[in-house]
Amino acid sequence: MTNNSNLSDNKNNRLEFSIKIKKEVRMNVGGICCWCKKYTHCGVIAHIYPAAKNGPRSKEMELFYWINEDYITSDKNAIWLCLECHNKIDKKENEFKYTGTRLMSERKEVENWWDNYGSIG
Repeated sequence: MTNNSNLSDNKNNRLEFSIKIKKEVRMNVGGICCWCKKYTHCGVIAHIYPAAKNGPRSKEMELFYWINEDYITSDKNAIWLCLECHNKIDKKENEFKYTGTRLMSERKEVENWWDNYGSIG
């Protein structure tokens, strides 16, 4: 059973990432937005699957019985985005355009690029 039914309706009770995870995720992509692929110093660590009930991609999350609170707050569910991409991707009307699977794939692509080419020196 997915943990979506146990997530809070109140945005103030969202499940958040730790500071450590936020730093690691940003470092793993070198500050490059995982969607538009531009460097951004003022980006955000966003949840791929929602931290609150009825958030973006919550319908997709219902398909995955194994998603729980630990997963929601883990680095596996985190993506570094510039503010513009974050606002676009997290609009409820775009949840089927920007799926969790697609966001994970984009994040992996940037992580691989950064591992191979970004941290030279």
